[in-house]
Amino acid sequence: DIKVDASNRLWIRDGGRIRILSASGVANTVIGAGLTDPSEGGPAILAQLPSLGGIVSDGAGNIFTIISGEQRVRRVGVNGLITTVLGRGASTSGTPTVPFNLGSAKGLAADGLGNLYISQPFLNVIHKLDANGVLSTFAGNGSRSGGGDGQPAVNSAIGETRSIVADQDGNLY
Repeated sequence: DIKVDASNRLWIRDGGRIRILSASGVANTVIGAGLTDPSEGGPAILAQLPSLGGIVSDGAGNIFTIISGEQRVRRVGVNGLITTVLGRGASTSGTPTVPFNLGSAKGLAADGLGNLYISQPFLNVIHKLDANGVLSTFAGNGSRSGGGDGQPAVNSAIGETRSIVADQDGNLY
């Protein structure tokens, strides 16, 4: 997985780590160089992240990644500390509106409104975690076929969506 952020840096998923390649060509590991997983809120550089999924950065400079083997989404804040925002061990300020099994999550996207989107291709849905920590189904009715043009996105069949991108206004592609 490779992403480009607003500063033209490349975010590269490299095995169990995430590295940043600056516009000047300097590479730095920011997540996953360690041998053990730090406690919640510990330094991300010390984390051992065996099965990374999608990666995305938000407008504030936080990095989000899916840890599929651990069934959770983790955030590395601009302070370099790693926390769980969704899945096993997460503590959210809102009340989740749907049950969540992170096992098949693949794609991540962040919009300019503070929302995080998680695609689950084998369940044929995309979830939205809003800025208040409330989880909801954003798109997909669980079916791979059947259309849905002209219907609300949650009533539409979306198939096995693996890669997603959000714009600053909250539109998802």
